[in-house]
Amino acid sequence: MDEIIYAYVDSIEAPASEGSGRRTNVVLDAISARRLESGAPLTESAEGLSVVRVMSTQLRLAQIGAVPLVEGEWYRVALGGDGNQPIAWSAAAEREYKQGERTNVRDITRLSTAPGSFEVQAKLEELCDVRPRRRPRNSPMPSFLGSRKPKRVRVLDVGHASCSAIHDEDGLVMGYFDVGGPVFFHHRTFPSQFAEAMNAQAAKFVVLSHWDFDHYSLALTKLPELLKLRWYAPIQKVGPNAARLQRLLGSRLEFLASSQFKLNDDLMLVRGGGKDRNNSGYAMRVRAGRDRILLPADANYDLLPLRSKSRLTGLCITHHGGAGAGSPPAAHGTRRTAAVSYGNPNRYRHPNPAAIAAHKASGWTVAPTVNTPLRGDVWLP
Repeated sequence: MDEIIYAYVDSIEAPASEGSGRRTNVVLDAISARRLESGAPLTESAEGLSVVRVMSTQLRLAQIGAVPLVEGEWYRVALGGDGNQPIAWSAAAEREYKQGERTNVRDITRLSTAPGSFEVQAKLEELCDVRPRRRPRNSPMPSFLGSRKPKRVRVLDVGHASCSAIHDEDGLVMGYFDVGGPVFFHHRTFPSQFAEAMNAQAAKFVVLSHWDFDHYSLALTKLPELLKLRWYAPIQKVGPNAARLQRLLGSRLEFLASSQFKLNDDLMLVRGGGKDRNNSGYAMRVRAGRDRILLPADANYDLLPLRSKSRLTGLCITHHGGAGAGSPPAAHGTRRTAAVSYGNPNRYRHPNPAAIAAHKASGWTVAPTVNTPLRGDVWLP
């Protein structure tokens, strides 16, 4: 019997070259039809929530009416069928998204174009709309950091995901920029030993660059301590799993909409100039003594303000070193470390050799969190 889910398209990784036989990876933020119909609040439990990965060719997706898929749109998906249909894996939130159960995609229908789906889509959008409290314009900087000043930045080895810690002059973690762990199909890239819980005890904040699962999932899996901190995040449309996190954070989550925002004089957030989720989120520029460090998350460099890219001595390479990231900013000074966070192996073939070569040509010494034979955190600068 088919299982019906309603899914928000989180991301689409298309093949690097054309061809109907090349595979496309789609990540869906999903809720079961039964859970939606129950009307249970998202904070009640994680039952019925899942992250679903669809991997198939454009030709086979077209045969079930799933082309073109559009990021940021809602779909009705029937899972089941037989092995002749596109393959999917579904990882349940109840089991901390650890393992995907294999199934097939029998049908995908875009809700906005499906007859009689207006009420369902309205219910989904209401469920996932937190009606955020926005920070008033020209409001003063938050003062909860006191006199603490950043000294260094540590890009954590979290497998194929993104997480960076800002350390103060005493070596303690002030806060985090992104707190991601791998999506379940990259779960084996996560380190076997992960001892960040002790470091998180001194932290005061989390800045979320954008609402992709691999940038916030540590809070729902490995580091529940993060749910007690102040969070700052962009206003973006999300699916039910991200919306559940927003509900759990409650008043500790502050949404930002301005082009820039200061946590203090040394921690500046700048918003990307794009329209998609990756490029409409926030990057962080850190002033650590004489050093200037940029954490761009998954944003294209060309869509970040010029002032955020000037005189940099430290950089976390955008989007796990993937292709199409724009022109790398120039390295400055003598300490020129550019970390690249990725898991090995990964389905997206990150990092891209040409992208890494472009960073080296811009003066950077590239330091991956994955190395041979060692792996581990990378300090900036």
